[in-house]
Amino acid sequence: MKIVFAFYCDKKFKKGFDLLYKTLIYHNPTIVKHDFVLMSDEIQHYKNFQVINCENLKIKTHIKRFEKTFNKLKVFSLDQYDRAIFLDSDIICLGDISLLTCDSLSNRSLYAAKDDGVSLSKRNYINSGVMVINKPLLRQSVFLELIEIAKKGFEEEKRDLKGNGSDQTVINDYLRMNNINYGILETKYNTLKRIFHHHKEIWNKVKKEIRLLHFVGEKPWQKNRKEINYKEVDMLWKKMRNTYI
Repeated sequence: MKIVFAFYCDKKFKKGFDLLYKTLIYHNPTIVKHDFVLMSDEIQHYKNFQVINCENLKIKTHIKRFEKTFNKLKVFSLDQYDRAIFLDSDIICLGDISLLTCDSLSNRSLYAAKDDGVSLSKRNYINSGVMVINKPLLRQSVFLELIEIAKKGFEEEKRDLKGNGSDQTVINDYLRMNNINYGILETKYNTLKRIFHHHKEIWNKVKKEIRLLHFVGEKPWQKNRKEINYKEVDMLWKKMRNTYI
């Protein structure tokens, strides 16, 4: 099975991406046998990655900070692979993620964790920060359909898409519209930092098992942050950076 690890990053997320790469390789040294792709509209070269330019992919949405997230949709066009494992660049790796490369995740077209953060998802609404995308969805036609959903749902005056105005809304809508039978990953493979503050019982249950910790919202490397309830997880990010960078 031909597997690629894919990421999107711009200059604002570069510090986060550097740490993700370091921690990913440290905890999973064997993944270097797979290909690595970086999609970016600002970074032209990165280590031994294949860099895909996506500067022409511009979609307007009602929340400006999410406009660049649509660049992530280009991962669905990587049709030369049997599986693409996508990771957001505001994640750190804390353990073994070899499950994401295993044949056991071949039964469905896509696997992702639920979007459990401030509130817990009562339905299987996924967070797009970690996705295992298998061959059936790695097609140029899927990518183009996702782009069309985004344009119709966000760019036109009538906004048909209900969600946070990002790629995540588009992907969830595509899965629903096409009745895609997708699988749900355990929380430990995409633990949103919101869990730490809003759902302590879940945090205490999973904190020792977390493989991928996702710093949604304000980032630990940003200045003048307003979020005050995440000092412990922010300190973990800083500790990891001091250790690995």
